[in-house]
Amino acid sequence: MDFVFFILFILSFIALVIGLFKPSLVLKKLPKETHNRSTVVKLYLTASIFFFLLTGSTAGDGFFSVSTMMLFALFIIIDGYFLKDYIATGNIKKQTFEHTGTQTKRHQKPESHDTADVEMIYQKPDGEISKRRVKVEKVNDEYMRGFCFLRGGERTFKLDRILELKDLSTGIVYKDPEEIKDFLIAFFPYEEIIIDTINYNHTTYANYIDEGYFYGKVDEDLIADVNHDFHILYEGGIEFDAVIIRLGKEKLTNRYFLLIRNLNKDALAGLYVDKIIEMFDLDTGESIPDPQKYFDDIYEKELLRQRERERKRIQKENIEKFIDEYSDLLKALVYIAKCDGTLNAKEKSILIETLENFDSSIQDPAKIIDKIVKNHLYFTSYNSFAYNMKKIIDKYPEIDFLDYAEKIISTQKKIHTDEQKILDYLTKAYNREYSLNYEKEFKANHGVKCPHCHSKHTIKKGKRKYRDHVNQRYECQECGKIFSIKQEKED
Repeated sequence: MDFVFFILFILSFIALVIGLFKPSLVLKKLPKETHNRSTVVKLYLTASIFFFLLTGSTAGDGFFSVSTMMLFALFIIIDGYFLKDYIATGNIKKQTFEHTGTQTKRHQKPESHDTADVEMIYQKPDGEISKRRVKVEKVNDEYMRGFCFLRGGERTFKLDRILELKDLSTGIVYKDPEEIKDFLIAFFPYEEIIIDTINYNHTTYANYIDEGYFYGKVDEDLIADVNHDFHILYEGGIEFDAVIIRLGKEKLTNRYFLLIRNLNKDALAGLYVDKIIEMFDLDTGESIPDPQKYFDDIYEKELLRQRERERKRIQKENIEKFIDEYSDLLKALVYIAKCDGTLNAKEKSILIETLENFDSSIQDPAKIIDKIVKNHLYFTSYNSFAYNMKKIIDKYPEIDFLDYAEKIISTQKKIHTDEQKILDYLTKAYNREYSLNYEKEFKANHGVKCPHCHSKHTIKKGKRKYRDHVNQRYECQECGKIFSIKQEKED
């Protein structure tokens, strides 16, 4: 018999240890509101002591010697020492909610962060992650309700969106979703949390959950933000103050409906605009005798904004599609215009005209060019241009790249080295001479040759004056070298 009591003692002790970490595992048969460490300690610690005493009273001198019983007694003493914090914590939580009545009232801000129960890392449905301190009012299997110090108001949180939770009274951090749920249910009032909805003909038009935002698919043409405080006179002579959060329109009936928060009852509600008799805007002090017309104007403005957003979205898609389809052509055209390091207004207008002649259906070519330049989606060197240009000329025979290059260069006062290389390359590719006469750029140099490559394509680069002579500086447009020629100083 003593062996049976010993086994029961061991099982009670193991259940006690497990229950300290996961109360719900050892309290499955009890109501959920009792799933806490305090209940575990009271139940299984009592059982352990009871079976320990029975074991000692029935034990003989064999296995259950006096020294063995003293060792068990030591385990009980040590165990009780470590459990006293959990027992005290459970009692404090119980007193807070049952006797002192310190739960936060709706929209009543606690005095300081010191009154917060938990600190958590929370992820909203749109993916935003934030760190919050919350004074918990109540919980259930899916939601937690309490005052959020980050937002400064009462909020409802979904338990499965809590990534990490810290008990501020003990400092224990929970990361496992089941542990978070077990902790909240164990230490805070378990009540049903109602998520308000607007229903009509068994169709849910809106769900108001989490952070006061508006989620879910709504059966309407458009939703518009309002966010104004109003005094409303409703059908049946009902009067109340409300915050109008969102405006929607039913597809089938074309009736406007509102998602509001009734400030008198501090609850959500759904209203139909055609049942509102009169409204008074508490923010502006304006009386609104015709609510239907008022919300018509809001709806039309939002409709225009939505159409503009849709237009910009389609335009962006068309730009990206054009760039993907003609990326090689754009690389060549932009490089020819920008090989000297700049893209001036005249060069850009020529580039736009070339693209419009190539594709008359193109939309907003200026934005296409801006995106190409901004993201550097063009050839970055003459070598890459020359390597790919033959294929591009063959692929786009409708574009005369030599004529295009001459138009670009004609807008400048001087020719760049890479521009000269481009002209020479395209001259050979099209097997014809370019028509522009660039002698005017070099005639003032009196046929000065570059001492490095012997090219006459040189331009003046300023002077350096000395006491008895002047050095005229030149820049070679072929090799890019700068050299000087000594000139006698004029009297």
